[in-house]
Amino acid sequence: MTLESAKQTIEAKASTNGTEYVISWIAVKLSRMGFEVKRKYIIEGEGGVHHEVDILATLTPIPGLAVRIGFVVHKGHLTVSDVERYIAWRNELPLDKIALIVLGDIEPDALELAKHYGIDIIRPVEELKIDLDKVKGYKLYIEEYIEPRLGLLDAVELLRKVRYSILRRHRKVVKCALVYLPVMIIEAQVSEKDPIKDETRLVNIKLAFDGLQGYLIVRDGETIGVEEVLGRFSDISDEAIHILRIISEDGTATLNDIEESIGITGEKLRAVLGRLAEKSLVDLFGDMVEIRYSIFNKSFDPREIANVAGTEVKKGVPEKRRGILVFEPKTYISRFIELIESMNGHIDRITVLYYPLYVGLLEENNGKAQRLVIIDGITGMEARKLCRVLSEIETIRVIENESVDINECSKLV
Repeated sequence: MTLESAKQTIEAKASTNGTEYVISWIAVKLSRMGFEVKRKYIIEGEGGVHHEVDILATLTPIPGLAVRIGFVVHKGHLTVSDVERYIAWRNELPLDKIALIVLGDIEPDALELAKHYGIDIIRPVEELKIDLDKVKGYKLYIEEYIEPRLGLLDAVELLRKVRYSILRRHRKVVKCALVYLPVMIIEAQVSEKDPIKDETRLVNIKLAFDGLQGYLIVRDGETIGVEEVLGRFSDISDEAIHILRIISEDGTATLNDIEESIGITGEKLRAVLGRLAEKSLVDLFGDMVEIRYSIFNKSFDPREIANVAGTEVKKGVPEKRRGILVFEPKTYISRFIELIESMNGHIDRITVLYYPLYVGLLEENNGKAQRLVIIDGITGMEARKLCRVLSEIETIRVIENESVDINECSKLV
């Protein structure tokens, strides 16, 4: 892929067709500010009326006081009648504020009406270009995909054979789809510093993150999974990135060094360091903090599975059609870049790899509940750990809506 086509791909995510990317971008910004963020949240208003907000952000500045803000993406032209509808929402829902993320044009009267009733207007499109500017500075940004070795009907048979608890009865696979999961692979060279031996070595590394939630991709037997215990890497705060830069200069730093550099002190500093330690990025020894590089050994490049299986990794993006879902990356790519750069890394290549998975909807208790069953499209093994990646309600809804009834799968072969 050329740099120009890569630019067009990323710019498209900032357009009205890239709604999910915009929501993800806003969610990351809110998380960095200390908000608890829930996406695609349904709120019950007066009279039992339900409305869905794209983001519900809650902040508790002091115990017993919670601020709730509902963010709604408005894709098209914002008119006066649109604002009047959101004013009604504001009166019905238990929210302190409604903020509209407007991706289209705004009528002047609509803007004045929104301001009068305390509805905030957000225009994120220009700021989203920051992500593009960060990415296009690197010499190679490409997109690749792997076609499944497993046929659709074979996948259906494997989905039917997946075993679950004997206590659960009356279950069956009702729908299936070929789902391409975006995996963001960053190749870089890192200068690792050993403060004890007073040595520095240059190491070529690869880090792979799932492109939907930002978990580290690891190997799970004959398939891929995510390292849940480390949490998401897409929502590392700006303070954490700054702290990593300070520690990486010499491989170690004292709490006083960090406090003097960034002005964060006391419990807040220890809280940020604690989160970095949970992600295996630093070690804490009293008032001393040391950088860790073990994360580089944990990550796994999914292309290795394709190479072992003799499956070709192709350039470009897989074709979408009935029964085939191609999820675009939703995570904030600059956060991964900044993470590696903060650890004395230099980015060489950024690849978005679309990895094939067969996802079945398993119906339980006569349709009262459903669960996802995931089969690796290359090895045919169940990929249970990826359920975490596909667990967000909007992702599940897309899979449910775009999947094919199990009885119709034979027609697609």
